Amino acid sequence: MTAARSDGGLSFPDLTKYYQATQLRTLASWFTQRSYNKWTEIEKLWMAPVHPNHMLWNAEVKVGSTQLLGPMLHLSTLWRKLSRLYKLRSESSLLTSFLYNLRLPAGLTHQMSYPWATRNLFHFGHLVHPCTRRLLSFTELQKKFDLPRQVFYGYLQIRHYAQSIAPNLQFSAPSPFEGLMLEGSTRRGLISDIYRILNSYNFTDHSKHPYMTRWERFLGEEIPESTWKTIWTQAAKSSLCTLYKENAYKVLFFWYMTP
Repeated sequence: MTAARSDGGLSFPDLTKYYQATQLRTLASWFTQRSYNKWTEIEKLWMAPVHPNHMLWNAEVKVGSTQLLGPMLHLSTLWRKLSRLYKLRSESSLLTSFLYNLRLPAGLTHQMSYPWATRNLFHFGHLVHPCTRRLLSFTELQKKFDLPRQVFYGYLQIRHYAQSIAPNLQFSAPSPFEGLMLEGSTRRGLISDIYRILNSYNFTDHSKHPYMTRWERFLGEEIPESTWKTIWTQAAKSSLCTLYKENAYKVLFFWYMTP
């Protein structure tokens, strides 16, 4: 019922997922170095010199609950649950920060972080090739961001940390959620886009809708994914008349009419 029409549902609103999308929208500001709202700035100052971002990727690094504001503890706990449930994060995420991260102590110091932070370089998504997702060499970064030679040792430390995440220095392709976060956290419609991701249907990750298995039993054959997508598209565009469209869905869902 709550799945999108393009995924074989009726697009009924799921209030639980809307709430989750709203919470994840708040988390979006943790993926950037610069804060776009006052509350995020308070959270950053509360945890300084560590950035809240590190809690999202480093499950083995524990931060005592007494060091976190109540909303921060709630959000970090919710993220761990939802990221597993909806597969929101990739194995070696481009959004992992190399500054203000407890797993890279050197990045907590002003001496190392300043040259990178002033160029708005914060997570590994800023340091990789856009197509191959491989970590750029220092020479390439120097040309791209006009980095001084003095930060070469800091680059070696960052590179060593990157190898602990992606041994071959090639990061995983971003998940749909991570792709949104890489675009930025301030654009309009972000909550709706996150809700769409949470509500998306994947044949490999979900069991089939009940009516799908009923049709397959009725026809005595398995219906492939491509055929279901065609059926869903045709049902949504069957007619401008509400009555005809309603009948199409009743047949599809095995409700009141039978073929």
